[in-house]
Amino acid sequence: RAKVEESMKDLEKKQRQYYKWLKEYTKKRTDGDDMGDDGGVPKDEAVVQREFVVENARGKLEEDKENYRKQCNHVRQKTLASLKTHLPELFQALAQFAHAASDMYINLRAISKSASNNRHKQENTAA
Repeated sequence: RAKVEESMKDLEKKQRQYYKWLKEYTKKRTDGDDMGDDGGVPKDEAVVQREFVVENARGKLEEDKENYRKQCNHVRQKTLASLKTHLPELFQALAQFAHAASDMYINLRAISKSASNNRHKQENTAA
């Protein structure tokens, strides 16, 4: 995920730089200050080169997104397989725990009733 975010920031930076440069470049070309003898052909090459840099950054971002999507899918599949394998064990352990807790509360209730009955007997015999 961090790699995708880094690629996204890199693309945004390169796009900003490109559009800033293109704006200045087109302004210079329309002003006619920077026209060469060959009619500006090398200048068009400069535009293509800078567009290529931006497209490379865009391609890297798409590649990173695809790799991230594949990685997420792989992790999801492994997690699902692990859950399918270990859920029965988990439910068995939970059932055993619930049964033990139920037995404990039944025993506590019996002890509590027994202690309460003993107190009532002692109070009745003392009176």
